[in-house]
Amino acid sequence: MVDNLFLLVKSLDKNEKGYFKKFAARYGEKSTGNDYLKLFDLLDKADEYNEEPIKKHFAKGDKKFNLSAQKNYLYAQLMRCLRSYHTANNTNYKLTENLLDVQNLMDKGLDDQAMDLINDSIRKAQQSYNISMEYQFKATKMSLMIRHIAKYPVEAIKAIKVEVKEVNEQIQKGLVLEEMTYEMKVIFDEVISVGTLTAEIKAKADAVKNHPYFTEGLNWGYHSKGKIYTALYLYSCIISDDNDALKYLKLTNEMFKEIELDTKVTSQYLANISNIILIALNMELMDEAEHQLHVLHSTRFKDPALEIYRQKLYSKNQLMYLTVISQQRKMEHAEVLDAENNLLACNNPLIGNNNMMSCFYLSILFYVVGDRDKCLHWLEKTIAHENVSFMAVPAYARLLVALVHYEQNNLSLMESALNNTQYFIKKNNIVSDYLKQVISYLSKLQHGLPKTEKQELLADMLPWLEKVNQERRQEDFNYLLDFNLLIWCRACLNKTTYAEELRSNRLANMPETATA
Repeated sequence: MVDNLFLLVKSLDKNEKGYFKKFAARYGEKSTGNDYLKLFDLLDKADEYNEEPIKKHFAKGDKKFNLSAQKNYLYAQLMRCLRSYHTANNTNYKLTENLLDVQNLMDKGLDDQAMDLINDSIRKAQQSYNISMEYQFKATKMSLMIRHIAKYPVEAIKAIKVEVKEVNEQIQKGLVLEEMTYEMKVIFDEVISVGTLTAEIKAKADAVKNHPYFTEGLNWGYHSKGKIYTALYLYSCIISDDNDALKYLKLTNEMFKEIELDTKVTSQYLANISNIILIALNMELMDEAEHQLHVLHSTRFKDPALEIYRQKLYSKNQLMYLTVISQQRKMEHAEVLDAENNLLACNNPLIGNNNMMSCFYLSILFYVVGDRDKCLHWLEKTIAHENVSFMAVPAYARLLVALVHYEQNNLSLMESALNNTQYFIKKNNIVSDYLKQVISYLSKLQHGLPKTEKQELLADMLPWLEKVNQERRQEDFNYLLDFNLLIWCRACLNKTTYAEELRSNRLANMPETATA
């Protein structure tokens, strides 16, 4: 059963809970304080929401207990407490409270005090680049000056009217920038959906990018800069320009260092670091990727939601980093176990592309270090994921299950896995000549051929894999190169390990190098 109060209580960190206890002691009503604090403690200790134990607990006393009323009261007190707690640490909270204070002062006829607070708040709003709050304070200042029109020169009132108009225009321009950034995201998603950049899609992206606000807006403050950098990053991804994509991500990263990081902005900052790592890995800028990965690993947050988000980003990026670095040096089993522990600590549900890819990368890493049982375990986790759009990946994972069973000489299990792969492809209407041909080759291997015939079949498979890897025509094919069957085939023929062939392939700087 979902309960809003229970979710709110469970979202509080240790410091917020402690502050609430002090807050309740100071502001709580004596007639209701004991009950709502007891209710808070019961909810805090509970693993799931259940009203029956709560009702039984309060039924022991002589006093009538209204659970619904107490829940409403506790919820209101928690929200009041959070406003008070975060006001001390967040400029936006302070400005919002200042606006209420201004109104109270004006209601009391203390207009001079109100004007002092308005002017101070305008300065703070400008310093924190909070243009919406700047507009509200300036509009209030204009109203206050007009109320005392005899006190202020005509020029001063005209000046504040111009300022209000200019700030309002800036807000409108910001809304246009926000709309264009969203439009670029829609175009980016369209490229992914179509699978290629068509001339028509590029023309739409160019039209957004060439809007004059994308140049002018760089002088409109950090909020406008952030929107522009995001849109230009997306445009760079649309046209596959990794250099520009990395440039705009790093510009955004520098911008984050100069602005106040509340919870929302901090999440954006962490996501930006994650994107830098991804682009750096694509460009094989390993020092950059390693540095940003260290930032994700070493940063800690008191806010539990932020800390969980950081852990998930670190785990995902650690797995991508290790998958790429495994091509360059020997991978230690302990490194992969550490990555596994980090992924398990995230307690990710078996839902979504990101979680599926993390399991897929981990299965490959265990294969690289020779732990086939762990590899099979994480391939099964990959297969179990729901609500995914990268359908070639769970199909390929099923195929790799067959391959591992082949290496372990479990031919009946191999046959079952191949049948499972074929059924999955047919059921999900996956059109992939590559997968079909690989299934054909592996189906021949499953029949327990003599060693000589196996080698002949693999030797026949090798040039076909080389040709396909060079062409890379299939949609999602780069995902399939995360475990590169060409490398596996070479390892079988050369009687080496997959890990050794990965590094040899890297040294030879061949185009079919596995990518993350």
